[in-house]
Amino acid sequence: MIKNDDLEKVEGYDTHRSYNIEEFIFDDVIRESVIRLVTQYRDEFKPRFTKESSTMDNGVWLQAIPLLEELKNYYNNDICVSTATSIAILKNAKFNLRTFSYYYENALFRIANAWDYVHIILNQVLESDFIVGKDIRERVINAKCHNIHFEKHNGGYRPVVTPLTDDEKKVALAAAEEENKLLEISPNQKKSRFHKFLKKKLAINERLQNIFDIYYSDDVSEFLKLRNEVVHRRPLGAKYSVSPDNIFPGQCISIDPSGWYQYHDSEVLLEKNIYALRKVIGELLDMVFNNDLPNKKNNEGKHFYMQPVFCNNCKSRLVLPDITVDYFQLHNMNLLCPHCKTSNLSVLDEEKSEVNDSFYFRHLYHYNEEVIYKHQDLVFNKKHD
Repeated sequence: MIKNDDLEKVEGYDTHRSYNIEEFIFDDVIRESVIRLVTQYRDEFKPRFTKESSTMDNGVWLQAIPLLEELKNYYNNDICVSTATSIAILKNAKFNLRTFSYYYENALFRIANAWDYVHIILNQVLESDFIVGKDIRERVINAKCHNIHFEKHNGGYRPVVTPLTDDEKKVALAAAEEENKLLEISPNQKKSRFHKFLKKKLAINERLQNIFDIYYSDDVSEFLKLRNEVVHRRPLGAKYSVSPDNIFPGQCISIDPSGWYQYHDSEVLLEKNIYALRKVIGELLDMVFNNDLPNKKNNEGKHFYMQPVFCNNCKSRLVLPDITVDYFQLHNMNLLCPHCKTSNLSVLDEEKSEVNDSFYFRHLYHYNEEVIYKHQDLVFNKKHD
């Protein structure tokens, strides 16, 4: 057994020196192990279509897909390579506290970052309207403390911005700060503003609950707690740090030549977290491609369906809310094509697709507007014939 006084002389724990670059770059044995592990961790992330009939929400799709593509590639490259390197070094290289901590922290930070990116995507697709950065929030709040109107200028219009009076600004500022909240997450359910808001607003479905369960799991919580300690308190390879006092309540300067963090089974925790993240990215993809978003809380347990129809004039295939189709058929009325504005739609003998309430009512209101405008055009044209 090595005594603490002798640990300073052991190469693996001699961390208070400038390392040669070769000590951070490893040989072909490590390289081959990294290649094998990266292949094991990577995923093609192809969406699984779990519904017999589904209708894509183009609005959600356009917002989510670019962010999901970025997250998929961040996972398959940055996260997989950093994780594989850390584990390959632990298993195949002579243990060195400083260099190993360097690679482990790299994987630790990137996986933790990815959880923030996951929640940014959720914020977009669930229309939660939280703001993802203080800089953006400040600009939004500042804009709402001004009057903006447009005046004619050189054959067009230009915006004219004027500040509010002090009294008006005070009221506007309070309202803007209350309305525009920052996206705040935490693996502690009681502290996560974002998760509490979603549970209050939405009827959480199975897929979203799976994401919550993984994020709140013991392995992820332990991992994120470690990341926060490294960011805010001490590096993984530190021998001297501020730590809890084991004798009296409070804190003290800890001197531990072998380092404060013990790496026993640390590769197990790392692998559990990379697989957890891979599972969640897959759930996000399936949620978007299956249009499997939850209903609002007040519509929990209700089902909403879209009916496939076909325009015989412009040859468009589209879907309409089933209540609209049923109403027109019940009153022997012709359905209006929202694309070419003709009344030549045929109802297809296909299974209806289930959608969430936001998608359903958005299309219901939009189609009603189309019908009203078409009716107004007919009335106007008859009056002027």
